[in-house]
Amino acid sequence: MKTKQGKPSVPLMMRATQATSMRALALPPTVIFAQRAMEDMRILVAICDKEVGWLGTAKRVDREFFVQEIFLPKQHAGSAHTTITTEGLGQLMDELTKAGRASVLDRMFFWGHSHADMVAEFSAQDDLQMDKLASHAPWFIRAVLNKRGHMQVDVYLRQEGMSYLNVPWIVHAPVQAKRLDYWQAQVASHVTHSEPRIHRVGKGLPLHLRSGRFAEFDGEESRHQAQTEAEWQAMVADLQRKGP
Repeated sequence: MKTKQGKPSVPLMMRATQATSMRALALPPTVIFAQRAMEDMRILVAICDKEVGWLGTAKRVDREFFVQEIFLPKQHAGSAHTTITTEGLGQLMDELTKAGRASVLDRMFFWGHSHADMVAEFSAQDDLQMDKLASHAPWFIRAVLNKRGHMQVDVYLRQEGMSYLNVPWIVHAPVQAKRLDYWQAQVASHVTHSEPRIHRVGKGLPLHLRSGRFAEFDGEESRHQAQTEAEWQAMVADLQRKGP
């Protein structure tokens, strides 16, 4: 299981266009990326020498925002710009509808793009693109990445008149029960505590490790986990043969 904590290049900032509560000030949003969504974004950044943009589905639960999957629409791209065209948006809608996935269009609240080898910060042109894409959304997430592994994520709560820049983000990967059991056994046999205590699933584990905490993501990632199950079993068997 790999979980990566986002490290913004500049401090978290917030813009308020109307009076807001102290709770909103104290609790900035957190964006959580499905592991497959993050992998897909990094692949696009890696294989495209120039800028490239994509759209994605997202859901909101209070102050947490879940980016689930991404789609690549037709666009015009260059070394310092990328523009998703009206034609590209229309074609993506048609493709999803024909595939029986029209419902995801109601959750298309994420836009990301690559700045290739340039700094991962949004430009004035990026602001114009986002305003167009998010014009009818109650809230919207945007992200910019570069080939050096930097990423900035902003959250716009349009109905609340709030904008959060460089919010915290993490990558969610569901914990496999076998892996958890293995490491619990390793800790029990290798680590001595004055008051031994091993966490159980859902009791004391961080939120992003709790079983069922992100049920939607867990379902989406099951296919990805299946691809690595054989390698994992082989590794465990090899460790057991070697012994402590």
